[in-house]
Amino acid sequence: MNPEYETICRRILADDRDLVGVTYRKLDCGCMQFCGISPQGATLGCRHHVSGQPPTRNLEPLVCLKCRKDDEFAVERTVDKGIVWAANPPGPEVQAQIRLKILGPEDAD
Repeated sequence: MNPEYETICRRILADDRDLVGVTYRKLDCGCMQFCGISPQGATLGCRHHVSGQPPTRNLEPLVCLKCRKDDEFAVERTVDKGIVWAANPPGPEVQAQIRLKILGPEDAD
């Protein structure tokens, strides 16, 4: 994961000490979406979005039109996904349950 994305994960975890991790999705358009994870395995807080589009001449990131149309996590457009655990993650059994709930059975390993 690149340093910009790691910084976003650290900020999300710092904003809410009750979070056990951050889930991320890389989309087919190049954008990334991040969201905090509760100890019960639910996504919490707002979805953080990083545009995968090249910046404009003013170095402002463009809004991705595909992502602008999405209401939820763009599950069907996901090309990579995972979880970044907090500094004090839950035990292995709880991590496995959360992975299953957040990532689904195909990526729960």
